[in-house]
Amino acid sequence: MLACHNETSTGVTSDIAGVRKALDAAKHPALLYLDTVSSLGSIDFRMDEWGVDLVVCGSQKGFMLPAGLAFLGSARRHWRP
Repeated sequence: MLACHNETSTGVTSDIAGVRKALDAAKHPALLYLDTVSSLGSIDFRMDEWGVDLVVCGSQKGFMLPAGLAFLGSARRHWRP
């Protein structure tokens, strides 16, 4: 499942912990992917605590760096030895 943490133009923030709880309650196998382009570095984000599997971010908004850089984070439980 792909969700947007924070929508840039409106500032609406999604309840990501609630989304994970709903997926778990339904025993749904979907991974939780999160777009944090306008939120990472700007508002509260708890990847491990909220059970996010993959997060992607850009450099131009929350980090206020030049556009063109992308950040990707993967939950440790998905790493292969």
